[in-house]
Amino acid sequence: MPTFSKRYGYKQMSHVIQHESADQNLRLSVWNYFNNLVWCRWSKGASAGNKTESEWLMRFLWTEHLKWDADDLKPSTFSLDDSQPGYTRLKKHVMECEWFEFYDLLEFICQKTTYGGAGHADQINKLLEREGGAYRILGKYVTPIIETNEIKAVDEAVSIAADPVRIHLEAALGLLSDRTTPDFRNSIKESISAVESVVRLNTGESSVGISNALKKLPGLHPALREALSKLYGFTSDSDGIRHALMDEPTVTYEDAKFMLVVCSAFTSYLRTKMPLLV
Repeated sequence: MPTFSKRYGYKQMSHVIQHESADQNLRLSVWNYFNNLVWCRWSKGASAGNKTESEWLMRFLWTEHLKWDADDLKPSTFSLDDSQPGYTRLKKHVMECEWFEFYDLLEFICQKTTYGGAGHADQINKLLEREGGAYRILGKYVTPIIETNEIKAVDEAVSIAADPVRIHLEAALGLLSDRTTPDFRNSIKESISAVESVVRLNTGESSVGISNALKKLPGLHPALREALSKLYGFTSDSDGIRHALMDEPTVTYEDAKFMLVVCSAFTSYLRTKMPLLV
């Protein structure tokens, strides 16, 4: 049977984490959210205040952000009806604009929208996380939560690692980026297992603990060896003891992403430093 990553198509982090991109599922999820938040406020029974605030937002978006002709605005422009030209034009823009224009619009609306309360950005961030977006609303600004160099670190590690290191990294990536049922806890376990595998491949030690195996790596600076040993202890189940990170009641996307990037960088470091062993 093919490996997990091959069955589900997980090969590169840049393909599964939407960095400098926004696919149709992500755009539609955000559109539907604002559809419920904004356009439904024109529905029958909506208060005059709700309608006024929603109309102000859409007019401001239309004229000030998108720089579209105010003469095109009609009383029914933003009716909840996809036959209306304003509704159709705005949806077309959301679904077809450049990825950075999509985030420009998202940021603009988050900055100008007062209804929705404190949970407004939280709801958008949940959508972005669910759909694999590499950005979040922090304060009222769109901010990357994973940088280009982090993506490259994972992609490089996956491309040059030997089995079983590569298999562990790809599994960690797949569990992190699963759009339906992400598993951050087991993603961390797979990431640290990649470190364990690369150390044992380089030392030939399969029975000793990871701390002792690290001591056998030639040319590894003592400070780096100690840091890696503590990182492993921080995340793993050793001698039946639950350690700090894995004992947290909620392991987050950020925790799993950090571990994947750090562990990928270390496996690449060893692959480059000891090319004849890995």
